[in-house]
Amino acid sequence: MENFQMLSIKVSVVLDLTLWVFKEVLMQLTYFFDAYKKASVVIGMRGHSVICGVGLNTPTIALSSHSKVKGFMNMVGLSDRVIDMADPNFVNLLDRMVCEILDNRLDEVPRLKIVQKKCREKTRVFNQRILALLTKEPLIHSGSDG
Repeated sequence: MENFQMLSIKVSVVLDLTLWVFKEVLMQLTYFFDAYKKASVVIGMRGHSVICGVGLNTPTIALSSHSKVKGFMNMVGLSDRVIDMADPNFVNLLDRMVCEILDNRLDEVPRLKIVQKKCREKTRVFNQRILALLTKEPLIHSGSDG
C-alpha cells in the first residue's frame, strides 16, 4: 500500500505539473506529434496513443484494458511492454517498467526502429496488394511476405 501511495503522489504531481505546463508546451510544439517525439516514455491505454508512441520511436508502455492494445503490442514484438491494468501488482510493475526504460533509453530506441521498419514493410506489402486488386495488375512480390 505504501508503494501505491508513493506512486499516487508521483502521478498526482506529474499530472498537476502536466496540466499547468501543457498549454505552454503545446504552444512550443510545431506539430502535435512532437509531444510524442519529445517524451522520454509514452504510457498509453488507448490504441492510438500506443501506436503513435511506437511509430515515433518513443519508448512506450501499454496499459492493457482492451485486447486491441495488447494485440498491437504482441504483433509488433513489444509484449514485454504491456501491463494488464487488472494485475494486482500493477503499480509496482508500472514503476519498475518506467524506471527500466528511463535507465536503458539508449537500448530502447534502436529496438523501436527495427519494429518501425517491420511495420513499414508490412504496410508496403499490404498497399501493394490493394493496388493490385484495384488496378487488376498482377502482384509484383519481392522480399518477405510479413
